[in-house]
Amino acid sequence: MHIKQVVLSGFRSFRHQSEIEPFSAKHNVIIGRNGSGKSNFFAAIQFVLLSQKFMHLRQEERQQLLHEGAGANVMTAFVEVIFDNSDGRLTVEGDEVVLRRTIGVKKDEFFLNRKRVTKQEVCSLLESAGFSRSNPYYIVQQGKVNMLTLMKDEQRLDLLKEVAGTKVYEERRAESLQIIQETNHKRLKIQEVVAYIDERLNELDEEKEELRAYQQLDKDRRALEYTLYDKELKAAREDLSKAEEARLREIERADDLHRRLHEARDASKELEERLAALEEGLGRKAGDRGRVEGEREKVLAQRERALNEEKALVEKVEGEEAKQAELRAQLAAVEKEVAEVRANLAGNIEAEYKAAKKKVDDLKRELKDREAKKSELHDKQGRRAAFRSVAERDAHLKKQQVEVGAAVKEREGLIRKNEAEREKALRQVKEEEGIVGRKAKEIASKEQALASLGVARSEMMGERNRKQDERKAKQERVAELEERKGRLEDQVRKAEQTLRYALPKHIARGLETVARVVEEEGIRGCYGPVYSLLTLKDPKFRQAVEVAAGNSLFNVVVDTDETAAKLMRKLEGERGGAGAGGGRVCFMPLNRLRVKPIGAYPDSGDVVPLLSAALTYPKNVDKAMQQIFGLKLLARDLEVAARFSEVANMDAITLDGDQASRKGSMQGGYHDEKNSKLAQVLAISVAKAELMPLEEELKEEERTYQRLDTEMSRLLAEMQKKERDTVKLQDEVDVLAREMRAGKQRVDMLKVNISKIADALPGEQQAVEDMKRQLSVWASELGTPLDSALSAADTRMLREIEARLPVLALDLKRATEELQAKASSRSRLTYRLNENLIKTREKILEELLPEYGGNAHVVKVGMVEARRLLEMKQGEVEVWRGRVAEIEKRLEAMDAATEAEKEEERRLKARSEEERMGEASLRELVADVAKGQEKLLNKRSMALQKRDASLKKIQELGSLPAAELELYKTLGIKQLYKRLHECNDKLKQYSHVNKKALDQYVNFSEQREELLQRKAELDDASAAIEALITNLDRQKDEAIIRTFRGVSKHFADVFKELVPNGYGRMVMKTTADTTKDIGQEEEEDDDDDDDVEEEEEEEEEVEEGKEGPGSAKKKGKKGKEEKGKGKKRASTEPALKVSEFAGIQIQVSFTGTGDRHLMQQLSGGQKALVALTLIFAIQRCDPAPFYLFDEVDQALDSTYRAAVAALINRQAHSEENPAQFITSTFRPEMVRVADRCYGVSLQNKVSSIDILEKETALEFVRELQSEEEALEEGGGMKKAGAGGRKKKEGGDVAWREDQYQQQPQQHEQVEDEEEEEEEGEEGSESDVPSKKKARGVVEREGEKRRKAGAN
Repeated sequence: MHIKQVVLSGFRSFRHQSEIEPFSAKHNVIIGRNGSGKSNFFAAIQFVLLSQKFMHLRQEERQQLLHEGAGANVMTAFVEVIFDNSDGRLTVEGDEVVLRRTIGVKKDEFFLNRKRVTKQEVCSLLESAGFSRSNPYYIVQQGKVNMLTLMKDEQRLDLLKEVAGTKVYEERRAESLQIIQETNHKRLKIQEVVAYIDERLNELDEEKEELRAYQQLDKDRRALEYTLYDKELKAAREDLSKAEEARLREIERADDLHRRLHEARDASKELEERLAALEEGLGRKAGDRGRVEGEREKVLAQRERALNEEKALVEKVEGEEAKQAELRAQLAAVEKEVAEVRANLAGNIEAEYKAAKKKVDDLKRELKDREAKKSELHDKQGRRAAFRSVAERDAHLKKQQVEVGAAVKEREGLIRKNEAEREKALRQVKEEEGIVGRKAKEIASKEQALASLGVARSEMMGERNRKQDERKAKQERVAELEERKGRLEDQVRKAEQTLRYALPKHIARGLETVARVVEEEGIRGCYGPVYSLLTLKDPKFRQAVEVAAGNSLFNVVVDTDETAAKLMRKLEGERGGAGAGGGRVCFMPLNRLRVKPIGAYPDSGDVVPLLSAALTYPKNVDKAMQQIFGLKLLARDLEVAARFSEVANMDAITLDGDQASRKGSMQGGYHDEKNSKLAQVLAISVAKAELMPLEEELKEEERTYQRLDTEMSRLLAEMQKKERDTVKLQDEVDVLAREMRAGKQRVDMLKVNISKIADALPGEQQAVEDMKRQLSVWASELGTPLDSALSAADTRMLREIEARLPVLALDLKRATEELQAKASSRSRLTYRLNENLIKTREKILEELLPEYGGNAHVVKVGMVEARRLLEMKQGEVEVWRGRVAEIEKRLEAMDAATEAEKEEERRLKARSEEERMGEASLRELVADVAKGQEKLLNKRSMALQKRDASLKKIQELGSLPAAELELYKTLGIKQLYKRLHECNDKLKQYSHVNKKALDQYVNFSEQREELLQRKAELDDASAAIEALITNLDRQKDEAIIRTFRGVSKHFADVFKELVPNGYGRMVMKTTADTTKDIGQEEEEDDDDDDDVEEEEEEEEEVEEGKEGPGSAKKKGKKGKEEKGKGKKRASTEPALKVSEFAGIQIQVSFTGTGDRHLMQQLSGGQKALVALTLIFAIQRCDPAPFYLFDEVDQALDSTYRAAVAALINRQAHSEENPAQFITSTFRPEMVRVADRCYGVSLQNKVSSIDILEKETALEFVRELQSEEEALEEGGGMKKAGAGGRKKKEGGDVAWREDQYQQQPQQHEQVEDEEEEEEEGEEGSESDVPSKKKARGVVEREGEKRRKAGAN
């Protein structure tokens, strides 16, 4: 058996239902920061297991257990523990047992496997599973270890007695003593009563004769009294009838006044409603006027903005037109100047320049030819000196021919290349001119497209404005309908709220829950509440129907009981949840209704059946309506209602709601309209009926608005697309214009390049001709003789050339100077033309519109768009002006309507004041009538009291003598009083007579015999109880000794496991100031097997009750002698007496050498270890299936923490006797050996538990240790974890560092021995019988004694 799972909800810091991951059956560790809720978790388990502090809780203690944090207060909490019961330790069927304890401010409930059980049943179940209240050490909370370290020897002895279960013995002994005391008291009482009975029996013999005379006089008295009371009863009934008639007359008058008062109130209410409607209308009109004023301000602002935009567009268009006019004037002036410059260039300057250039070229050519000829002649003349032979000369000339020939070819190739480039440039000029033409056409096409787009945008803008106006009108209509809908919904909500307040809370909540569940889950067969199924034929029947139905109006009609059961389960589920509850509803399943058939309604004009006269309803709910209204009649007035209710055996109701029940009761009076439930239901129906068509209209208007909005969005999207297309076309026009200008520039550049090529070609051709001429000269010289002098012709030519060259040079200089002058004049004009006038014209053309011969296509597009926008804006301005005028008219109409309603309001207020005054006078009359009715009621009440008093007196007389009654019937009241007085005087003479003498004599005789028999039984029981007390004392002493031996032995074993090099023991102190090591004696004399056998024999002897405490020791010795083990105990040793025990002393040694130390001589860590050893020893004496340790290792150093963790780990994984451990810690040693780790966190004052990986848990613990070390290094011992916490008890500091130094060898030894200890003997059976067995013996013995003689 072990704890499998824990579920918490609302318990202390655990607010929300927290289902913790299943625990391991071995070792579980819980970690978390201080204040996170670890201790609350352990307290929750103690809460379920009924530990002592949670056994009996007061109201304030219950409140403290409920979660207190942000949000709504928690009113109930529960803790549920799920046990694995596969071993069947709990006497409950099933492998899993669920135990839940629920607590509220005033309740405390237990559930076992989801079934409610009592606290006593839970206690019995836990006791049977081994959870002893006398030994709660399977749960060790914070401070328990510290408490054990501070215990004195006497307190340890008390603890041992508690563990031994002596509390049970003491309780039984106290009960037995109480029984003896009560028995003695009863015997004394019996003796006194017997003596009294004997005395009374003697007296009763003398009273028999007087009793007979007394009985005859008593008959006469009763007959007289009956006759007198009967006459008084008849008089009282007559007075009551007269008072009732007067009261009915006053009721009729009061009804008339109430009716008039109701009419006055209805009139006042109607006036108030009209006034409220007027005030509401005035408020709406004020709001509407404010909205219209705001709209006017917006329209004025829009108009102003449109006027400003119109003004800006006008300025833009006019400015551009003025600029174009100025550009046209500038272009005309530039064109004129260009024409003048070109005419000047084309005239004398160009001709003179060409003539001068030709002259210079001719002179240069002649000079070059003559210099070439001169050089040729000189070369020819010098070849004789340069060459030795003709062959050498010819070789040189041929070489020269080759070089010049190559140069000729190169020059010819260059000429051909230039000619090709010129042809290519000519083609490019043609192509570029074609491209420029195409660009111009494309620009014209795109400008036309832009114009079309502008027209389309203008049309779309107009359409947008129309749609916008239409959408605005729809929006205003939707707002108006929503406002009306809101008012109607407010009326419905107020009526529903009034109805909810008028109904009991559970009914209102139940109806809401049923409606919600039916709607959410689509449950069929639920027809709804009765009030929703019926319809009044006339509003005047409302009061009668409401009174007739009563709370049945709110019954829910369903088709079958299955539907009702389904809905009731839903309501029950709502109540069980965290909400305010699902409420309560009365269901009427049609298949289960048994409506009794109605024979016939009264045939009278004064009454009619209420069901058929006042109501209509669906036919499928006829049974329900017959059940409620079938036996109801509608009467003309209350008198008629009273008569027919008795005749027809039906309830009769008037239109005013006065009712006469068929059982005889009557009810009626004033009914306040404000508290009428059916009136609110009808108001809700009327408002909903008006609301439905309004909602349909609103939906239709909203759909129209949405359609217009969609169309507006589509139109805006199209406009944006057109805008993007326009921008795109404008960009394309701009690009085309730039490309066209660039094409024209390329054409001009190509023409300039062609001109340059044409100017260079003649010079290149002349150079080629000169080279060819030179080649021809060299060719003619080849083969000629090598002469040393020139020929005569050559000589003459050379002289002519030399004479001509200076003249040519001088002429060339003059011609060049003349050419430069002509060129300078030509260049100035050309520069002015090309760099000034032409560029100025091009610049003007770039800004001039195409229709004026310019290239400003983009400007043209902008101008067209600006003119179009100006036209649109002018139209928009006119629209805004019209809207302003329209709004002004609306404001004037609204002001007129408001003034008319104010006048109506003043008139209604005056009427309302008059109605209030009339209502006040009627209330005074009603008060007067009420006082009169009160007087009549007092008279009626007095008559009723007299009647009831007479009836009561007659009933008290009992049986009457018939003969005496006939004698007194003819007498009057005075005579009856006289005869009665005489009879009473005679009876006074027998006042001393015992009227029950005969019966008492017989009773006293029987009682005397019974008391004597009872006294004998009490004597026997007292003797048996005294024997039981003697046996209980003996068994208690034996249990204490056995428990001490077992705890002492386990203490030594556990201490040896925790401190391998040390040892410890427990010794008993006696009143003689000596110590007695009972456990040591046991070790010396017996081994474990013999102890078990001896104790089993002792248990048998205790059960049989035949031998004393010494017999068990004798048998134990005999058994040991037969086995041949141990030493004989000294015969002179005195028997152990528990009364001589003074305390338990603990002696330990941590090193194995030297003296043993007492608890007060140890350090804080050592004390904590010894306290844990004692806890483990107690647990081994009385093993539990699981253990809960809350920070038990907080005061231990790392070595002892490791030892404790190893001990827990071995016990958790023991094969023979495993146990589950759930521990909390701040240290890593316990985490390392854990099978499963959990983390507790606190956020917003709410705790939660989550499963953690072991590495995560170790990292968390290391962080806590790091924080603690950092705080300690800072100079103060502050709170950082459980190890650094200080707890104070009795003024002493329980925490301090361990003062001794652990030897290094001991660390190694502990680690080496852990594996050996895991394989060794662990978790064996206790050598001391458990307290449960001892308690069973005591209970069986006590039961025998009680059967023998106890009461």
